[in-house]
Amino acid sequence: MKLEQEAEAKLLEAAVSAGWSAEEALEAIDELKRHELESIATQH
Repeated sequence: MKLEQEAEAKLLEAAVSAGWSAEEALEAIDELKRHELESIATQH
């Protein structure tokens, strides 16, 4: 879990550095998580 939090923090930092707002970055990260969960669910 800690590794996931560190990865999310790095994604957020990179997105903000690239000009995204923190809100946009968090929404994009949440969307990526949803897609990942959907992908895992459809594989089983």
